[in-house]
Amino acid sequence: MNDTAFQLGGKDVEATLSATNGKEFVRIVYYESASAAKDAWEAAYEEFEKENDSDLIIKRSGKMIWSGTKAAIKAAK
Repeated sequence: MNDTAFQLGGKDVEATLSATNGKEFVRIVYYESASAAKDAWEAAYEEFEKENDSDLIIKRSGKMIWSGTKAAIKAAK
């Protein structure tokens, strides 16, 4: 699993931030609107569920979606 596995993106993306140390990763995607983020999150969450990896997280908050490993998400907060 890497930060490109979840199909986060599209025409409504304002900015993307990705970071990795080779083992841990975090990807944060900012959308133009909360509804665009919700649509992207719903599609990405389907892929996330297929991974069945307890170390991975994908969350949405307003216009932002973040995904990655638990350690990387914790460090990014």
